[in-house]
Amino acid sequence: MVKLHRAIGMAVLSVAFVGCASGPKVYESTFQENPRYSRAMNVLMAAGHVDDPTTSPIRDAPQAEAGQAAKSAGLGGLDVAYAVSSALSPPPGVGFGFGLGMGVLSLLAPSPVEPLSYSMILAWMPKSEASDPDQATDKLQAMLKKALEEAIRERLPAPFTVGPPIPKNPARFAIVGGPCNEEGHQCVLQAAVQCQPAAGMTPGMLGGGGAWVWHPIGRPSEVLAATFWRSVTVSGDWTKPYRDWLPDLAIYQAMSKRLPEWVFLYLAPTTPISLGNGQGFLQFPVVLNKGTALYFVSPGV
Repeated sequence: MVKLHRAIGMAVLSVAFVGCASGPKVYESTFQENPRYSRAMNVLMAAGHVDDPTTSPIRDAPQAEAGQAAKSAGLGGLDVAYAVSSALSPPPGVGFGFGLGMGVLSLLAPSPVEPLSYSMILAWMPKSEASDPDQATDKLQAMLKKALEEAIRERLPAPFTVGPPIPKNPARFAIVGGPCNEEGHQCVLQAAVQCQPAAGMTPGMLGGGGAWVWHPIGRPSEVLAATFWRSVTVSGDWTKPYRDWLPDLAIYQAMSKRLPEWVFLYLAPTTPISLGNGQGFLQFPVVLNKGTALYFVSPGV
């Protein structure tokens, strides 16, 4: 009998779902950052996921409206320990807006469609970092593994701990303790780059030099090094609810802080990103870069 597995809670980094483009494709980017749009939007534009921000399923919220909505409704939510810097900076000691009032959610919580419905890692590795595609892939893989492992160990609360190493997949981290020990549950985090990049260029916002760039199959104009997958799985009924056991967001922000500036983590609310400890889930899209949260809020008034 085939068992159905519903993935709930945290996310796993994997490109197994989308795959990567193969063959000697060359990616060229002449993109220059547009000051009319948020840094977060510019990242998605540079990566080829948004052509026209005015018609995109994800759009920048006007700064004045977002600020007023946050002021009247309150940001609330989890303190993720790291200061964030963006057009919509939360008050001191307050996380960036989970459990928000509906006024804020109506501005910051669009319903993204594929490919923006998937949380993912975007990367433009400078050519100077690796001599060939194999070395580039190995280096990015090692970076993701190290950053994720350190972030898990830093941010994972009791009673959860990192389980024994998995020899066949050293980039796969089993989480044990608490409900993760219950029969039928599997808690795993994984950082895996499963393909090779093409030679190309970084966008102007990153200097415009030569780069190694990863692409999804059939979409050579888009950048995608890995996707986030839900990782706390429950065997059985697909109707079982998602669980917010583990601090996905805090882990991913800590992971981002450890990665170079040319790696961006795009988190979509349609990929369940848990806040942990019954706090709920991420409610709007955000881009993480060097541990900083970049919101889809326009820089102007």
